[in-house]
Amino acid sequence: MFISSGEIRSSARQQLRGMWGKAAFVFLVYHLIILPYSFFTYSNIMAVYIPWLPSFRVLSVPLEVASFIITGPFALGFANYFLGIIRSKEFSVNGIFYGFKHFKRSFVLNMAIAFLLILWCSGPVILGAVVLGIPGLIMGSIISLIILIVKSLQYSMAFYIMHDDDNHYLGIFEIIKDSMIMTIGLKGELFKLYVSFLGWILLGALTLGVGYLWITPYFELSKANFYENVNGEKKICNSCRLEVVVNLPQCPRCQGEVFS
Repeated sequence: MFISSGEIRSSARQQLRGMWGKAAFVFLVYHLIILPYSFFTYSNIMAVYIPWLPSFRVLSVPLEVASFIITGPFALGFANYFLGIIRSKEFSVNGIFYGFKHFKRSFVLNMAIAFLLILWCSGPVILGAVVLGIPGLIMGSIISLIILIVKSLQYSMAFYIMHDDDNHYLGIFEIIKDSMIMTIGLKGELFKLYVSFLGWILLGALTLGVGYLWITPYFELSKANFYENVNGEKKICNSCRLEVVVNLPQCPRCQGEVFS
């Protein structure tokens, strides 16, 4: 039976009890690694509004490329770290570097997700601009934003699935497909979980970002708990033949029963 976003957050808090400092330290290490990228990016943004500040635009492209290259491995590393907390109470900082042991697969998965998101979101913008001009561009941008949210939710379980695919049985697009199957009928619940952290995000901003060292582990562990809650063997609905995960009470499309 699927549990609510409030219960998922409660589970995350319980799992972090007495370990908030260790989790915050892990994210401190991560932010120190990406500090050069953050510093130069924010410097370039501020230089647009404050002309006398130094600009590092010449470094923009290399830093963006470097950031993209490590995003996949770190995403897999975070999946490993937070699933480790849930399953074995393991808080080792080494967990976040797990993705670099599987660099090629995690990099390709991140690239595939980015490609699909660009593909889905560029269509409405281009079509709207060509057909209706500026109004179409605005309308297309709004539609693209909605598509971006929906597709991001669909793909959000991909790195957890890759983590659990120890023997590399699944191809990259099979992993993405399984993530989409896993979120069928649950994208609204996942979106509610994300939205429930808006207050914490604003609070973190008021602390000049320092609070995110504790807020981010809380959010990421909640997301990992969501995965653990819906993760299950795929089954086929008797009625509409939709693939679903076994621990859903009913088929999200037709409310029918699945094969046992």
